[in-house]
Amino acid sequence: CPPAPKETDNIWVDARSPTPVFPFATRATAANSIDFALFAARATGKRTLFVLRGTYPETVTIDNTLNGLKLFGESFGNCNQPTLAGQGIRRLIRIDGARNIHICGFNIVDGLGSGRNQGRGAGARIQDSTGITFEFCCFEGNQGSFGGAVYAENSSGSFRNCLFRNYNT
Repeated sequence: CPPAPKETDNIWVDARSPTPVFPFATRATAANSIDFALFAARATGKRTLFVLRGTYPETVTIDNTLNGLKLFGESFGNCNQPTLAGQGIRRLIRIDGARNIHICGFNIVDGLGSGRNQGRGAGARIQDSTGITFEFCCFEGNQGSFGGAVYAENSSGSFRNCLFRNYNT
């Protein structure tokens, strides 16, 4: 992951942000969920989100309205980075019909893919997408019927310097 660009070039996310202010252009006005930041990315056309350390119990959904998105976590590469937490009840990342998405520096833990056709990819499900890159991500404890950590269908991409452990399919 490259270092964060100039503060105002990003959309900022901080799970502990007491005063989120749209369009979340500084650390002081950061969104307190990735979902809110993705809304801002769609509205503003900005495509770089910088996510500060913390726990984010949500599903990140990326589609073709977010092509070119860069989702960067703080402190990448050492597993002391932002955590997408499925809490054993949700899938963590869904990428559908998107192109050129770069996700770097996240713990992706305890996701659950369940139900008919939903048990695919508890950590991440990638469908009909190209140019998807995961870098310096730790996938841990994800459970699904097919592809506990990741499931990809009709898609292309790469995983660089990622760790996969304790997943079930």
